[in-house]
This record gives sequence, C-alpha cells and structure tokens, in this order.
Amino acid sequence: MRKPRILKNKQDYYRNVYLLSEHWRNLRKEKLKLNPICEVCGARRRLDVHHLHYRNLYDVLVEDLKTLCRRCHGKVHGIIPKPISKRNRLKKFLKFRKKQIL
Repeated sequence: MRKPRILKNKQDYYRNVYLLSEHWRNLRKEKLKLNPICEVCGARRRLDVHHLHYRNLYDVLVEDLKTLCRRCHGKVHGIIPKPISKRNRLKKFLKFRKKQIL
C-alpha cells in the first residue's frame, strides 16, 4: 500500500492536485478549442495552456489563459530552450505569416 503524498507548498498543490483536476482539464480543453495555436509564434504542436494570473486557481476564466507552445511557455518561465537554426526559424516564421495572411 502506497503512502499518500504530503503536499509541502502551493507549487506542490498546483502540480499534483490542480493540474490533474477535472476543472483544469475542462478549462484547458476549452482554451485549446478556441485557440489551437501558440499565441506567440503560431506553432500548432506541443501546446500548453498558461495562466496569465495565479490569483485563485478555481476562479479562472478562459480569458485568463494563453495558449503557448512548449518553447514559448519555457521562455515565459525563464527556461532557456535549445536554439534553433536561422533557416528553421525563418521557415517557421514564413509559414506562420502565410497562415495569418490567408
């Protein structure tokens, strides 16, 4: 039999309880349905939903969330991603701009 995990702080609660809750899953699903691309770079894969404010986790509106790819989400939290080549960056940017124009 496993011992129940003791939550030490707010970050533990956020990661181990809130992000697994049905409330969060429904909010995340709704945000990704409304905006299925990264709001910074236009990526369509490996998307996260980021809280703009961490006031009260259960009093969150869809407008309080932002869709970000893992790379941009990492940047928001100060995690430096691996650099991508200039060629790939340009390719990605042109593809994103083309979709915006259409």
